[in-house]
This record gives sequence, structure tokens and C-alpha cells, in this order.
Amino acid sequence: MALKQVSLVSTMVIGALARCGAELSPELKANYEIPTRTASIASADPIEVNTYIQVITNGSTIDDGYLTSEQLDKQKAVMNDVFADHSIQFNFLDTTYTENEDWAHGIMMQDMSIALRKGSYKDLNIFFLQSMGGQVTGQCSFPLNLTDFPDPGRMKSLDGCMVVSSTIPGGSHPTYNGGLTAVHEVGHWFGLIHVFTDTCGGNRDEVDDTPEQATATYGCPTGKDSCPEFPGVDSIHNYSEFISDGVTLSPKACLLMILEVDYSDDYCKTEFTPGQVSRMHNAWATYREPVDA
Repeated sequence: MALKQVSLVSTMVIGALARCGAELSPELKANYEIPTRTASIASADPIEVNTYIQVITNGSTIDDGYLTSEQLDKQKAVMNDVFADHSIQFNFLDTTYTENEDWAHGIMMQDMSIALRKGSYKDLNIFFLQSMGGQVTGQCSFPLNLTDFPDPGRMKSLDGCMVVSSTIPGGSHPTYNGGLTAVHEVGHWFGLIHVFTDTCGGNRDEVDDTPEQATATYGCPTGKDSCPEFPGVDSIHNYSEFISDGVTLSPKACLLMILEVDYSDDYCKTEFTPGQVSRMHNAWATYREPVDA
């Protein structure tokens, strides 16, 4: 099945919820559910991801979005510490610095990704930007079957995660400064969907061991339960529960990006569930590991 080429990135949402304008077609949804349906045979083999860091600045100071090697080392350590318990590690290959005022502010991100992305589809590129508009702190692409698209090379060149530089460990962001924004976004790169939606029921994140959750979380409210008619309480400690990330997209781009916004704090996030770990491993084995180009 060939899909019409879609745009990964459009106008950024300014401090509000970002949503898709249409439901996914059954064909697209069935394709993307492959990792969930094969969760029972998830590979236990460790995953090692070659990772490229791209720092996009508006100058040479911290206020311009510049990150030192020491700051980046702390971010790398957080990522490997979090994912190590789930047999996922990141092999950081190199760091590239690019000064571009538009790109540093989240403008023309497609052009940026096409120009700078390195490696194959199974290699992770993390772009640290000075800002992304409003309260948005990150966004990332889902794993896809590139052969479903008329221009697989272009789709690969648009693959990666964007993270606001002030969210690194010890950064200047008032609430997201523990380095977990990158963890959250990379979870999307491995196929994780936010654990909350705007309704109860339907297993919208396609993971069986995350309770139903209807609302985003602010702060760290122990015992929050937005779907009391369903078992369990809200997953306030889940890495896929928090973050201010989002974009406005064409309907068919819904598969490609995470679309809701959440605002709970870094200190509150401590876990992925076993079901989420299975989903990440299956998404890797299905969509990324087999692709060498």
C-alpha cells in the first residue's frame, strides 16, 4: 500500500493541546499495531542504538541554546540510566553544532532535519533547539514502514526527536529540567503513545498494563483517577504521561507524531510498564532494526 506523502511538521501549537483532525484509516492503524499484536513474542535481546546529537543554536552562549559537552554528558547519562533497566542502551557517536536562528527556534524544522540528519533509519538523531514555540518542549516521530511511502528516503530524513535545550539536567526550564523530556520523546521514537486521552475506554495507548486515563496531569498528584469506572489510577509516574509536546498536523500525519500535551513535573516520572517495554522492543524489531539504509 502506497501512502500519500505527508508532512511531519507544521505550525507549532502555542501553549495548548495539539490534536489530529481526522481518525486514522483502518489500514494505517492495522499496520501500526503490529508491535502490539506481537508483544507476546517480544525479543529479549538488548538493543543498542547508535545516536547522533545535534545542537542547534542562535549563538555561542547558554541563553542562545548552546550546550556544553558536560551538560550533554549528563543528558546522555540520564537516558542510558533510564533505559538500561529495559535492555536498551544508546551509543552516542558524535555531536554536531549548527548555528541557525530559524532552526534554533523551531522554524523550518523539516529543512533542518533533511540537511542534518545522520545515519540509517535505526539510528537516533536528537536535535536540541533553543525553543519550539509557546510551551512546547519536544516532539518526535514514530517508527513506520518506510516502504509504505512513495519517497522512503525523504521520510527517513524527517525521522528524529526535537528537544528544547533548557530541559537537560540542570537546565533553566522551571519544571522540566531533569533530562526526562528527551526520555519521553525517545519513548515515542520507539513507538510509545501517551498514556492519556480525552475519554475513558478504548485502550488508546495500545498497551494493556497502563490504566485508562482521560486527562493530562499537572504536578505530581498522588491517587489521581480520571477514569474511576475502570481499574487502576492514572499513570502519573509513567515517562509517557508527562510533557509539553505537540504539533498541528495534517490528518494522515497523526501516525507520525505524538499529539497531546501534558504538564506534570520531571521529578514525578520513574517508570515504563512491562507492556510499554514489550512495545518498544517490538517496534524496534519490526520497523527500525531491519533497515540498514
